Amino acid sequence: MGYESRIYVIEKTSYSWAEENGMKYARVLAMFDVSKFYELADWFSNKPATKHYIYADDGDTQIIEDRYGDTLKEASVKEVIDKLERIVENGEDYKRIFPLLAALKAFESHSNQWGDIAVLHYGY
Repeated sequence: MGYESRIYVIEKTSYSWAEENGMKYARVLAMFDVSKFYELADWFSNKPATKHYIYADDGDTQIIEDRYGDTLKEASVKEVIDKLERIVENGEDYKRIFPLLAALKAFESHSNQWGDIAVLHYGY
């Protein structure tokens, strides 16, 4: 069993129902299972921890860290697009890159309509 990843595209809000942890709520706009995409997981490990939380599929459980106890890491949509394009330019053709890249470009092109969006990494 290896380290696997999910990528969440979120819209940051100013809402907070969890003042005790000082974090703000984020709406999940999309989730991508990128499985064992180690290069992206390693890259996210150097990103700052997010100040936002998301809810698990049950709608009640706040997610502020991944299954390994690491805080969720955040990057801008543009940063992730640039990273994925560099990976592709270097010859990587992992099948999960291209749908993620296409979706991120769509989010970027409409970002002025959706507010403050970002990308979170979740390891499982």
